[in-house]
Order: sequence, then C-alpha cells, then structure tokens
Amino acid sequence: MDREFVSIVNDIEEYTAQLGSQELAPLLARKIDTQALARYLDLVLDNNYLNIKRVRDPIVEKHVLEEMEAFGLGTIGDIHKYVTTTFLNTFRDNLGPLNTDIGFSRYVMMYADINRYFEIWNRHWVAIDRYTKAFLEARYGPEKTASLIAEHDLLEAKDDEFISEKPVS
Repeated sequence: MDREFVSIVNDIEEYTAQLGSQELAPLLARKIDTQALARYLDLVLDNNYLNIKRVRDPIVEKHVLEEMEAFGLGTIGDIHKYVTTTFLNTFRDNLGPLNTDIGFSRYVMMYADINRYFEIWNRHWVAIDRYTKAFLEARYGPEKTASLIAEHDLLEAKDDEFISEKPVS
C-alpha cells in the first residue's frame, strides 16, 4: 500500500511538472523584463507550491533586473536553468515568512554562483535574515557564509524583523 501511495504521489508530481512545463515553454526564450519575470516567477512558485509574497515595486524590480543582466542572465531560460530540484528543495527547506519573489530571484543567482553575484551586487540590500543565512549555509557551508557576511559587511537581522531594500548612502 505504501508503494502504491508513493507511486501515485510521484505520478501526480510528474503530471504537475509537465503541465508547468507546457505553460513555461513559451516564456523561456523571452528576454527578461518585468512582465516576463513576474509571469515566470508566478508559474514556478505556484507549480512548486511556494506561497510567498509577490513584490510589485518598480524600483525594486528595476534593481533585480539590473542585477540579472550584470550576472549574465538575458532570457527567462537563462534563469530557469538554475532553478533545479536541488535549488528548489534548498529554498523550500529554508523558506522564511518574509521571503518574496524578488528574493527568490536573487537566491537563484546566489545559489548559482555566490562570488559572481557579489561581484555585480550593488548593495541594493544590506541585511541578511536567518533564513537566507541558512539557505547560503546549506549551499556553501557555515564558514564561507560567515566569510561572505563579513566581507560584504551585511547586517544580520534579528528574528523575523522586516528587511527592506533601502538606498545606501
């Protein structure tokens, strides 16, 4: 009976992934812009049952688009190649109550190549919460994460205090 249940669950997950792929396929060749990124994130987050806040702030969206371009991401497909099962599981395991779709976009870049991300990072954000820290530790280990926090002078937020993107003077 347990094998049957697992088999049914696997079949449902595979079917859901196929449906998501059918909706996703037309987006993959699109150049990254606000609308394409929002649609992509909605599909990926919904298809993976990740209920996180959607940010619709033109300034914050502009910042993340600039980061993506500097990182070398030109199309939705460029982003999607980094959104692996391993990435999604790590994200899900470290999901915090304040995670947003914009944060998800940045997590993708940090997970893909943390050093490259911090080369293009423009200090649009300056603090890290415990969930993001745990996410990075799961990928890079505690020592490298601590080193990155110190090297980039990131503030560590206490508990679940709100971290907003604010200009740094």
